[in-house]
Amino acid sequence: MLLLAAIFRQLKWALFSGTCAALIVAPCQAATKYDDIPAAASYAERGTVAEAEPLQLEVVVNGVPSGVIVPVQASEGHFHISAGDMRALSLPVEGEASAQVTVDELPGVEVEYDMPNQRLKLQVPARWLQGQQIGFGPRRNEGPARSSIGVMLNYDLYAVDAPGAPPSASLWTDFRVFGPAGLFSTTGVARTGGNTAFMRYDTRWIRSDEDSMTTYEAGDLVTRTLPWSNAIRLGGVQVSRDFAVRPDVVTYPVPAFAGEAALPSSVQLFIDNHEAFGGSIQPGPFVMNPLPQINGAGQASIVVTDALGRQVATQVPFYVATTLLRPGLTDYAIAAGAMRRHYGQRSFDYGTMAASGSLRHGLSKTLTAEGHFELSGATAVLGVGAVVRIGTFGVVNAAYGMSRNGGRNGGQVSVGYQYQRRDFSFSVNHQRQNAGFFDLASLTRDRDRATRMTSASASVALGRFGSIGGAYLESRARGEGRTRLANLSWTMPVGGSASIFASATRDLGERGWTASLSLQVPLGGNRGTVNGGVMREADGRYGTRIDYNRAVPTQGGIGWNAGVDRLGHGDLYGNADVTWRTRFAELRGGAYGRSGDVTRWLGASGSVIWMDKAVFAANRVADAFALVSTRGYSGVPVYYENQLVGRTDAHGHVLIPWAAAYYPGKYTIDPLGFREDLTADVVDQKVAVKRGSGYILDFPVRRMIAAQIALVDKAGAPLPVGAVIRVNGRGTAYVGWDGLVFAEDLAAHNDLVVTLPDGASCRTVFDMKVEQGKIADMGTLTCQ
Repeated sequence: MLLLAAIFRQLKWALFSGTCAALIVAPCQAATKYDDIPAAASYAERGTVAEAEPLQLEVVVNGVPSGVIVPVQASEGHFHISAGDMRALSLPVEGEASAQVTVDELPGVEVEYDMPNQRLKLQVPARWLQGQQIGFGPRRNEGPARSSIGVMLNYDLYAVDAPGAPPSASLWTDFRVFGPAGLFSTTGVARTGGNTAFMRYDTRWIRSDEDSMTTYEAGDLVTRTLPWSNAIRLGGVQVSRDFAVRPDVVTYPVPAFAGEAALPSSVQLFIDNHEAFGGSIQPGPFVMNPLPQINGAGQASIVVTDALGRQVATQVPFYVATTLLRPGLTDYAIAAGAMRRHYGQRSFDYGTMAASGSLRHGLSKTLTAEGHFELSGATAVLGVGAVVRIGTFGVVNAAYGMSRNGGRNGGQVSVGYQYQRRDFSFSVNHQRQNAGFFDLASLTRDRDRATRMTSASASVALGRFGSIGGAYLESRARGEGRTRLANLSWTMPVGGSASIFASATRDLGERGWTASLSLQVPLGGNRGTVNGGVMREADGRYGTRIDYNRAVPTQGGIGWNAGVDRLGHGDLYGNADVTWRTRFAELRGGAYGRSGDVTRWLGASGSVIWMDKAVFAANRVADAFALVSTRGYSGVPVYYENQLVGRTDAHGHVLIPWAAAYYPGKYTIDPLGFREDLTADVVDQKVAVKRGSGYILDFPVRRMIAAQIALVDKAGAPLPVGAVIRVNGRGTAYVGWDGLVFAEDLAAHNDLVVTLPDGASCRTVFDMKVEQGKIADMGTLTCQ
């Protein structure tokens, strides 16, 4: 009865989100003293034992057996345990280790002597007990990402034949050399016709350190900036914090829900009525960590169930802002080099030297500070900003920047507000620059007129009626007029999987508007999707469109797209294309236009890779890839994330070109698909690959020379089950039922020594002929 009575007296809850003042009755910190705890009922009320009786008792704390037996002295109806033994039970007491503590006189402690089971049951305040982390908690890094030495060329070939122009072609290339030292890459386009046969885009070296989450770049790069500043292209170096290399790190503050339990209980956490976690908890303080993917406003429900099935539920609101940094975390980038000019028009055109830097630091769970600077000759830009969470009412961001060039000063102001929850979102942002403000991205622009940008958007979920959204955009750039646009859109599911989309956009300056209404109907499986709709053009005329699309299967196959439009002036415009994805490349072709004016085109894309002393042709590698090697053995089934991706070729390779960088993917080979004479000590691995690189994943498949044997003694009786066999002085095998033995690592001549269960031993020798792909059957052999 004491245990049941303690459940509602000792159970306390709190929301742990920077403070501990939400729902808990007592302070959140674990108590180290017990002066402020009300005195419990005296043990004398429950009877006594013999004076100074020596006892060896197991201690049970708040209903949980400790498994620890300690000396207990019973004297005058009280129980005494040494302070050292109390601290060994993680109970906070003071004094020398040998000092005796009268347990039943401790304030807030109840004691029960269980004589039949020789236990001493203690009921102590829950905050005395050790804290525990439950739920998902911080994710663990699976290990450093890897990269083998290799060379790769991504390519995209496009050829077009348009009426009134000579046929032309272009070849885009992405050449990479990678290894443990980093990644070197260069991109460019070769074209037929025109003034430039080849255009170089970016050439750079990049290397990332996962422990410090730092990326080093040298060559052509784009500076990493803040939302209220502009990026520029440099030919130089950049050092930056790169959270992408550590997907296990949660960069923004997430709520943790804390409480205390006096007895073993079960707890459930619901986020917006969806269960996020459920499990058992031990007595003591605890913290529940939900999934970090939650974003925006939400309602958490914490449900605790006691031993009798009675429940206590608590509702706690929260707000998660992914634009914040968690306290103590810093994000930064600093770059220096020559400014890139006429990008995409000239291969080598660099101007004045410049430097740029950005910094973000999480000061608290509700405040992140920001800073930015730019320097180039007589030009200087400096800005500061902050992102602030306003309780559960959303996030405000504000920044101010100032510039100076040739004695002329300018300023920029940026402010914004965002609010998001499951069924509603709203955001508004405004940025204004005066005529004197400029940054490095605008050095060549007209600086005599101010720039202003205002945007607002909202969306509302309507349940079975879909969702509706609206947006407003106003902008005025230097040397350009004012633009004001308003948009309204609506999406609603129809039937099982079809959807209706409606959208209207109003140009508030031109007084014109456009609109569209379409129906999308997936046909299920791999049969594609049909779309149909009507559009209103800005001049007031209407057009219609219908098309069919069948996506290309990821593992390879054929996909196509075909459509026809009736334009507002009555002409028909059509397009059709087909794509064939193989293991080695993706081929495309199609045509578009109207009657008498049809453009035809062809395309091909893929990659060529050199790794592990072999050359491979594969589909284009967008991020990273893995090369599975079984050391020359063919026909081995290979799986990626439990999906069959192929069987090893004649050289024992399977290339997987779509691995996600820094994600610890699961790679598996299936031993059930082996030849019977093959084996592998490792059949699955989890490996992360570095960005833009490849890794040779070695599965050491080996040939197994094995035989099946039936061993009998001199009398012809099968040897006993469990007898140990020493094979050729090194390997070990065991006798099974009916004397059957499966022996591996055999040779042309073999020597088997058998140790029988009674300690006796016997021996047999035999020769065998090795046949590839088979396990030999040696029949019955006599051990003597």
